Amino acid sequence: MALPATGGTYAATLQPGINPLAIRKAIITDILIRDYLNPDGTVHDLSHPDAGLNDDGYFSPFAEDGKLRTDLLITATGSNLGFYHLGALHEDGTEMGYNTDVADTMIAQSKRAVRFDVTADNDVITIRAMEGNPIVDALRYDLPLHNLPDLGQAGYTIAKDAETALVERQVIALGFDGDNLFAQTFPRMALRSRGNSNWNKADVDVMEIELGALLCPHVGKPALFHREGLAWRGLQGAPVFSAKPTASALAGEKATIQFSKPTSKSSSYEYEVEKSNDSTAWTPATIDSVTGTSTITITVSGITASQTWYFRVKATGTNAMSTTSQVTTSIVGIS
Repeated sequence: MALPATGGTYAATLQPGINPLAIRKAIITDILIRDYLNPDGTVHDLSHPDAGLNDDGYFSPFAEDGKLRTDLLITATGSNLGFYHLGALHEDGTEMGYNTDVADTMIAQSKRAVRFDVTADNDVITIRAMEGNPIVDALRYDLPLHNLPDLGQAGYTIAKDAETALVERQVIALGFDGDNLFAQTFPRMALRSRGNSNWNKADVDVMEIELGALLCPHVGKPALFHREGLAWRGLQGAPVFSAKPTASALAGEKATIQFSKPTSKSSSYEYEVEKSNDSTAWTPATIDSVTGTSTITITVSGITASQTWYFRVKATGTNAMSTTSQVTTSIVGIS
């Protein structure tokens, strides 16, 4: 194709694509952890529906309303996922690394590589726990997290095994920036290295470990990244109707409602249609079909003949925010 005859300014062409509201810091960070295996050897399967899955089939630590789930932590009673809260962390926060190694392929005719091949790709997380408690001590010695002594138990001792056993974990790293929430879930991890503990008058005793992500055969992914919260959802905005929909009666006690696709940063919408005989009392209309891209046409049934009908449309974006359109002008149903 030929070059465009005219161009635009940076302010008009590119600057609108920069959103400072999407720039976030993990002002508060936290770690939830549990063993990958149950004491009976079965797997904590984060792909199972009992773990709580999104519509996309993946686990999330956030509830449908965008807030942190309340069933994550292990309790003495009740249904929960059995994660342990690691407690206070070092002020440096949680460090996550993406260790990628690449092999260069060279040829005799060039000083530049002709291809790059990824030879290693590993996700790691470094945790620096500051509380002295049985959970942190078990991680320090790479012990299972079940049947631990009580916090404050008399005669407390945890013994390190003569040979370090492979104890795999599941980790949820949480970040909070007001109402903008984000997290990484690692369905299966194993110890890669331990840091040093410094006991002196200047430093707090910190238990530092680095865990590496392994592929979970059930989830099929080494890591899951989640974003949620009202501030996150608000970046998309609510749907906006440019004008009120129009309605037309169809034979067979049906009607079509037509309108321009709402605008927001959502790529798609779900639609509901309500009907009324007096534009005051509303009931759901039965949707037979939804067609169109820029102009949406919804066909509804159950529009009783010889009665007056009004309609309104509710559009819901992928952020779960909804807007209801203005009411259509009236139609009379036909048989």
